[in-house]
Parts: sequence; C-alpha cells; structure tokens
Amino acid sequence: MEKDWEFAKEPTYGTGYASVSVKCPFFRNHGKREIHCESAYGKDAVQILRFREVARKQQHFKIWCCGCYEKCEWYRTMAKLEDPDG
Repeated sequence: MEKDWEFAKEPTYGTGYASVSVKCPFFRNHGKREIHCESAYGKDAVQILRFREVARKQQHFKIWCCGCYEKCEWYRTMAKLEDPDG
C-alpha cells in the first residue's frame, strides 16, 4: 500500500492539485476518515480521531493540523504533558 504522505522536512497532504503542509508536531498519519496523532502513552502509540464524513475530516485537517495547531485541544494536551511548567 502506497502512502499519500511522507515525513521529509515538512509532511504534506495532497488534495488534488494543491498540497498543504502539516505544521502540528504531533501529527503522525491519516486515512480517509481518520487523523492519527501522537498519543499521551508515547511516540509509538497513536490517538485516532475518527470522522463520519470525509469532508469534516478534511476540514479539521486543514484548519488544525495544517493551520493553527496551537489552538487544537489535542495539541494543547500533549504540549502540557511535555512541559508541565509551560
């Protein structure tokens, strides 16, 4: 199975003719209706966000994973775990 993403300097997610850069450091992978993020249980575990509609997943991905990830609930949770004093 071929991946439609890669971890290079900046992961990208292809959407037709456009490609969007993933900015969130906790992003790990994605599927048609899922986004996989680093888990609180370590870098080898993942937190999976599942969506009923592909459009909702794509919207979430573009807004949070590729945009203002600092305001994402999961990012804030993970950032607090990594730096409890911060």
